[in-house]
Amino acid sequence: MIPEKGLLGAWVCLLFCLPGANAELTRYRRIRPLPEKVLKPCAFPFVYEDVSYDRCIMVHSDYAWCSVESNFNGQWRYCISTDPPACKFPFVFGRKLYHDCTRDGYVLGRTWCALTHNYNLNGLWKPCSPNDL
Repeated sequence: MIPEKGLLGAWVCLLFCLPGANAELTRYRRIRPLPEKVLKPCAFPFVYEDVSYDRCIMVHSDYAWCSVESNFNGQWRYCISTDPPACKFPFVFGRKLYHDCTRDGYVLGRTWCALTHNYNLNGLWKPCSPNDL
């Protein structure tokens, strides 16, 4: 039997150590997102690695994020459903109306939202962030 602390450590590692567990941005840049209580607005457009972005991006991350400075200096935050491109609520997917992000239809089981009020017409969508849950 695994001691409780060992089991807890294993779960923590599963959540934060495995590749693809949204560690790429923090590992790549050795930075941390702003605390959720300090949700500064995204600075659009912002420059990251010599590329200008006018919307949230998923570069080096499993979740969309943005810089809070026009020239990225290590300060960033996860994007939320109202950040560009904004989720459109409610939206239709299949035969169901959604008022929040959903996991339905996403093979990886992550949350997403439609970028138009009827996903069935054009298939435009974006992943939701941890802040949208």
